[in-house]
Amino acid sequence: MLIITIGYFGCKAQEKLENKFQSCVPCDMINALDLKDTVININQVEDFLCSVQSKCQNNVEFTEYSNSVIFNLLEKKTVLFLKAFSESNRIDKEYILRQISDPLKDYDINEITLKVEKIKCNKQTKESIIKALRGL
Repeated sequence: MLIITIGYFGCKAQEKLENKFQSCVPCDMINALDLKDTVININQVEDFLCSVQSKCQNNVEFTEYSNSVIFNLLEKKTVLFLKAFSESNRIDKEYILRQISDPLKDYDINEITLKVEKIKCNKQTKESIIKALRGL
């Protein structure tokens, strides 16, 4: 009976891991477009970040646009970006960090870095974002 129980919980844990991005629509331009010039909240930021996944890397239009939205959020909605990034388990964080470390346009990285440094948030999140901004 004990073996069956352990096996059951092991499967549930694997199922949760596999369904991590289940409620996300990868490469969702609508989420990206919604964030461009509207009043936004944490749920919108999380939904957008959730749609930015490594499976989108061959979608040039989405990659370019989502990269600009990521930097727009870092510049103008720093607190919301950091909060969504640190608190959500639906986000492909490694891929987003790669996007941050490889901006497709010229941004004032020093200014963005200073903004991130001033925000009180999860230390590990802040360090990973700053490291990505510096291209390390």
